[in-house]
Amino acid sequence: PVGQLVAGYDLGGRVAFTGLASRHDDGTPRFAGTLALRDAHLANVDRSLDLRHITATARIDDARLTLAALTAEVGPYVQAHAAGTLDLATHHGDLHLVATAADQPIPTTAPALAPPAMRALWTKLKPSGTVDADLTGAVAFDFGAALGEPSPAAPVPPSSTAPATTSQPATAPAAGTRPASSAPSRPAVVFDRYVVHIHPKGATLAPGDWPDTLTDLRGVITLTPSEVDLDEMTATSGPLRLAGKGTYHTDTGQMTAAGTATSATLPARWFTWLPASIA
Repeated sequence: PVGQLVAGYDLGGRVAFTGLASRHDDGTPRFAGTLALRDAHLANVDRSLDLRHITATARIDDARLTLAALTAEVGPYVQAHAAGTLDLATHHGDLHLVATAADQPIPTTAPALAPPAMRALWTKLKPSGTVDADLTGAVAFDFGAALGEPSPAAPVPPSSTAPATTSQPATAPAAGTRPASSAPSRPAVVFDRYVVHIHPKGATLAPGDWPDTLTDLRGVITLTPSEVDLDEMTATSGPLRLAGKGTYHTDTGQMTAAGTATSATLPARWFTWLPASIA
């Protein structure tokens, strides 16, 4: 199964196995021991996934792979760490991820694993610039479809937040289960829980329906599956200097915010948003 999983990827590096290799009564191979991966790389065809300088240690016991520690570089800006388990018999895996980024250019499109509402907000706001960021999260994935085999739903611990998924099911999965894989060639990935802290470093927002662009955006943005929290935010828009905080609820589209705006001159473009009786 591991060979089938990585068949569509560019994978290279050095691996060492220490342990026992034998066969079950039905002739299928059995392994028990430790794996060490050094100076490896993993990338898919379009390079949307490109891991470099991978180092990992793992324990394999027949069909169960326990990843003790993995470190990798994701592009030139991101350092990632992971640990978790992979069950080759049930086609399910769980990983705990930690990642940090420094001076990361903001991509023009939202990350594929972001919830649909967050991807829509990303498209609307058109962010650009650079950020520092850190992420912690729990990821569950079903790779049965990548093997050409159906995978039954498997129980997972209940989560306090609604999961975001890269697959597009007609309905949300039942609580405490993972959806059966529907993708024809890639593992279905589900974020059970995650928290992302983003520190903009003079970023820009340019939604087309706003009177003016926001520039020099700074502060702390915290992302979870259900909310976007804005704290200690400052920005400039024409002659306006803005400061404030707020919360955007991605599930409902509602936002609460409070702040101040000061200007040395009249912000004429923003007057277009005022009611006609005032403007």
